[in-house]
Amino acid sequence: MTPHPFETHAKQWQWALQTLPLEADWVLALDADQRVTPELAAEIGRLVTSNDPAIAGGYVKRRQVFRGRWIRHGGYYPKYLLKLFRRSAVWMDEGDLVDHHFHVRGNTVLLDHDIVEDNRNEASIAEWTAKHNRYAVLQAKEQLARAAAGTSGTRAALFGTPDERVLWLKQVWNGLPLYWLGHADRGAPGRRLCALCRPAGREA
Repeated sequence: MTPHPFETHAKQWQWALQTLPLEADWVLALDADQRVTPELAAEIGRLVTSNDPAIAGGYVKRRQVFRGRWIRHGGYYPKYLLKLFRRSAVWMDEGDLVDHHFHVRGNTVLLDHDIVEDNRNEASIAEWTAKHNRYAVLQAKEQLARAAAGTSGTRAALFGTPDERVLWLKQVWNGLPLYWLGHADRGAPGRRLCALCRPAGREA
């Protein structure tokens, strides 16, 4: 392990990708609460082995687990994340203060299988609320900084990449009644998660 002072997720990843002695060009970037399904591992293996020079990255589907239940509705699934990329083609937006997003110079593909995200600390409603209160403050700071600088980060585009499409949809669905979609997950965890998200209009 190589320690490095933490500022933001985006800066931490930028430092790691630029500084650590990585040998492989392909990188699969996972958070500590994410794991790869066997099906996704096999799919990534095929993509990397083919080494198509036209492909710079791959979006995978995030399977969000909250309090032991896979959340399939309310905008949570499928959620495409750019997690697989060529190190030679990736770049980060250091203006991201809340989450981090990888971007690549080149074409991307949508992979068929999932990563599973299960942050068990968030089974505590107090922990989940405290975390998202912190995120709300950071999101406000980010938006104010981008407005002052006249930048917007990722462009919003309905027919763009999954990240661009999500940003476009957020501009449309902000304020829609996501709470009721939680009922489709058939249980208290889905309803509780959507109720928690609704006041801030957050789509995680």
